[in-house]
Amino acid sequence: MTYQETLDKIHSFQKFGSRLGLSRMSRLMELLDNPQETMKVIHVAGTNGKGSVSRFLYSVLQENGYKAGLYTSPYLERFTERMECDGLEISQEDLIHYTERVLEQVEVMLSEGMDSPTEFELITAIAFLYFSEQNIDFLVLEVGLGGRGDSTNVVSRPAVSVITSISFDHMEYLGDTLEKIAIEKAGIIKTGVPVVYNVDDEAAAAAIERIADERGSEKHDVHAVSCQIRKKTLDGSTFDAEIEGTEYPGLFISMLGSHQIGNAICALAALEVLKQGNLVNLDREKLYSGFRKAKQTGRFEILRREPWMIIDGAHNEAGAESLRT
Repeated sequence: MTYQETLDKIHSFQKFGSRLGLSRMSRLMELLDNPQETMKVIHVAGTNGKGSVSRFLYSVLQENGYKAGLYTSPYLERFTERMECDGLEISQEDLIHYTERVLEQVEVMLSEGMDSPTEFELITAIAFLYFSEQNIDFLVLEVGLGGRGDSTNVVSRPAVSVITSISFDHMEYLGDTLEKIAIEKAGIIKTGVPVVYNVDDEAAAAAIERIADERGSEKHDVHAVSCQIRKKTLDGSTFDAEIEGTEYPGLFISMLGSHQIGNAICALAALEVLKQGNLVNLDREKLYSGFRKAKQTGRFEILRREPWMIIDGAHNEAGAESLRT
C-alpha cells in the first residue's frame, strides 16, 4: 500500500464507531504475540490534561537519556503525530509496514467470527507493535476514551498509572456523574501498581482511592504536593514544588496557564514514583531542562502577538474554563 492508501484503510474502520470493551483488542494482541507486554509503560488517563502530562513525562525521560515512545490522540496536522519515538514521528514507511502486519491479524480475527476492531483499536495495535520493536525504555501511553474499556488498557502491568483530572465529557459512554466517570478512568489501575491522581472532586477522588485500595495500589494524591507559584508570564511559569520531602525550587515550564502548573506537578509526582521504585535515574539539571523544553501543540499556542492570535484545543466545559482563566 501507499501511505495514502494506508491512511484510507485505517480510516475505513471508522464505520465501527466507538465500542468500549477489551475482547477484540485482547484477541488482536494475542495474535500479535502481545507486544504491549514487552515495554515499561506509563499509562495516563484523565478528562483533561493527559496530553500535557504525557508530553512532560516524555520530555523529561528523553532529556535524561532514556529512549521513550509517546502515543497520543488525536492529531492536529499529520496522522504520524500520534506515534513519536525518541523525538521523531513514526515514518510513513514504518506506518505502512506495521499497518500491513496488523491487518493480516485482523483478517484472522474476522475468520474466527469475531467482530472487527474499531479504528482506535486498530491504531493502538499498530502503535504497540511499532513501539515494541524500537527498543524503547519507556512508553508514555495516553488513554483514548475513559479507561476501563479503552483499547490501551490491555497493558497488564504498567510501571505507574496516572489520572490527570475528572470532569464531564463523553457521558454517553462514561456516566452522568463525576463519580461514575472516575470509576471508568480508574479502570487503568492495576493490582500492586502505584497510581498518581490529580482530581478535585471529592466523590471522584474517593472512588479512585477506593479502587486503588481494593487493588493494593499505592496512592499518590497530587493535591498533597506543596506548590508555590513564583511567576507567571506569557513566556511561561516558574514555581517551587516539594514532593515527599524532595524539593524542586524554581521549576520553569513554557506551557501557559495555571492548569499547566498542575499538569507539570502531576508529571513530576509520577517521575518521583518511578524514581522511588528504582525504575529511573533522574539528573536534576536534566529534569529541569525536560520540563522547560516540553511543548504541547495546540494548547494555548501563541501564533502571533501583533495582533494576538492564539489557538487552543479546549473541547469541553472544564477545558474552556481553564482556557478562560
